[in-house]
Amino acid sequence: MGRGKVQLKRIENKINRQVTFSKRRGGLLKKAHEISVLCDAEVALIVFSHKGKLVEYATDSW
Repeated sequence: MGRGKVQLKRIENKINRQVTFSKRRGGLLKKAHEISVLCDAEVALIVFSHKGKLVEYATDSW
């Protein structure tokens, strides 16, 4: 049994929004790392939270 579609709209509850942000940020970082390893690609990812906190990921070009 598959998952249902996620309705894309702003999460109004601040706590749920932060939890979702943290989980999805981790997923994005993992996917960025995977594509850099599997495809031998240089990848850069920049994410800003709603409070302006910066999260970054970049592959080594060496």
